Amino acid sequence: MPAINGAPRFKGTLDVTAKGKVLPLRFHEIHGSTVIVVTWSKWGHGQSLAPPTGAVAYPTS
Repeated sequence: MPAINGAPRFKGTLDVTAKGKVLPLRFHEIHGSTVIVVTWSKWGHGQSLAPPTGAVAYPTS
């Protein structure tokens, strides 16, 4: 991953499904002593999202 917005460049591994439509399952990154793992599951199931109370919209321009 390139350096973005002050975050350093790092290496990560993206695991994807082996059969059918290619979908991400896990992203594993290590930078020094920091380890971050992001996982995805339950593809095809809808989610209802709502902003938290008091949220302010991020400017788009």
